[in-house]
Amino acid sequence: TYAARIYPGSPDDVARTGSKTDTPLRDIPASVAVVPEKLLKEQAAITLNDAMRNVSSVQPQMAGGYGYANNYTSRGLSLSFLRDDMPDGPSQNGYYRTLYDVERIEVLKGPGSALFGAANGGGSINMITKKPQKKFNVSGGTTFGSFGTGTGYLDLTGPMLNDTAGRLIVNGEHSDGFRGLGRDIVEISPSLTWNIADNKTLTVDFDHRDIQVK
Repeated sequence: TYAARIYPGSPDDVARTGSKTDTPLRDIPASVAVVPEKLLKEQAAITLNDAMRNVSSVQPQMAGGYGYANNYTSRGLSLSFLRDDMPDGPSQNGYYRTLYDVERIEVLKGPGSALFGAANGGGSINMITKKPQKKFNVSGGTTFGSFGTGTGYLDLTGPMLNDTAGRLIVNGEHSDGFRGLGRDIVEISPSLTWNIADNKTLTVDFDHRDIQVK
């Protein structure tokens, strides 16, 4: 299934979450929804709650975690969280996820323990992060909203020495929150990609997240 129109043969017509390989969606024997980068940009989505509105049958629990943590169910069962195919915190009372370093989101509906080990029966939300690019690019922005909410980010990527490319994403967020449920977030996400051979790359990334809720 598709969270937005994805044309066959396009770069978005693949998903890793249903097979752990870059397989066309039509060839995956499972229900997988993809929220592509283009849709996230068009909707100016900055939180996982914003993105999950595009995926059918996925419902937030506790109003999406009240701004403290992300909690979702699908078909009445909890979903697991992944980041680049790796487990990313518990399904309940984990942490509040932003989308500044996320390129696309893939949602596998239904059990996925055969692929990812211990997983919840509702499915898995896999956040695919942005990778370093060899072409220099820099972007940034800020937003302001209700309840004293303000955000800002800087995304810098480009070539480095010895056939490597790097990326640095820095973002911050403050919100007084509804009924005083406030939060302060600072995230720093550097990554490095090294082209070992023509068809082999090695990517190393590090995530620092300072999330304070009050």
